Amino acid sequence: MGVANAMGKKLPKAVDAVADIGDNASDSTEKLSEFLSRVFGTFPEDASGFLGGDWLRHVRIRNLRKLARRTDEIIRERKFEYATEAVSPSVAMPLLRAAQNESREELQELWARFLANGMDPKRSKSVRVSIIKTVEQFDPLDALLLQFLHTLFPLVDRDQWPTAIPRWMQKNGLSASEYEATVHHLLRLDCIRVVDQSYLSEQKQKISMPALQPWGIAVLRACEP
Repeated sequence: MGVANAMGKKLPKAVDAVADIGDNASDSTEKLSEFLSRVFGTFPEDASGFLGGDWLRHVRIRNLRKLARRTDEIIRERKFEYATEAVSPSVAMPLLRAAQNESREELQELWARFLANGMDPKRSKSVRVSIIKTVEQFDPLDALLLQFLHTLFPLVDRDQWPTAIPRWMQKNGLSASEYEATVHHLLRLDCIRVVDQSYLSEQKQKISMPALQPWGIAVLRACEP
């Protein structure tokens, strides 16, 4: 998957078309339609229908502008801006629909990586429609904890997890109940499993010690930097 072979050398212009979108509604819609047409090769829907009502349209345009800019940065950093693959509409459409509704920075970053990976010939096979549905349900803490577990697993022996995880909680200002709510949500999404429990030394309260599930690894692979 990827964003049209035709995107190749046209990619910077396509991204610029979104980045230059102004506050004028009709002008914004026209330019965004042009960008989406470049992404898909052809865009069968009216952009105003894709974006929604006036207020929501402006919010979604701003989010897509950020997505376009960050995706372009990632592609340029990896130096494959002239070797992108075509993104299947079956993937690109739900991805853009989800990303346009997200303004939280941690999740915007995941969507930009996701789109860039879909356009990358070396990574596109890791991007699945079903993963979009999972990421769409993420809150920022879900993304942060999942990525932390990914860095924790190969670097820290399991007997060190009871100290590593409380340090992460403290860094992010999380109480035990907030942390457990995040663990519970990722459990429901089948991204992690609980392998043990430990006590927070100061609060004398049990917390879960999670590990990545195969689905969580698949999500991380699709959204890796």
